Amino acid sequence: MGRLSIRGMAVAAGVTWGLGVLGLGVLSLLGWGSDAVTVLGSVYPGFRSSPVGIVVGAVWGVLDGAVGGALLAFFYNLAVRD
Repeated sequence: MGRLSIRGMAVAAGVTWGLGVLGLGVLSLLGWGSDAVTVLGSVYPGFRSSPVGIVVGAVWGVLDGAVGGALLAFFYNLAVRD
């Protein structure tokens, strides 16, 4: 098995999670997923169902996803020895 690129995994996970949070925020403006925004807003300061809050949440999502993706790739690479 090959090793994962830590940087590549961080970018991919960050973009994916950031877009997911952004999409959730947009849906909450349309009336869907307001409870999920409330829950994520307790973890991501500033994330609310408003245009500015959605951008803040997306930035937090990118950062959170990038850190999670980097850690996942790092520990995967530790477990898989070439």
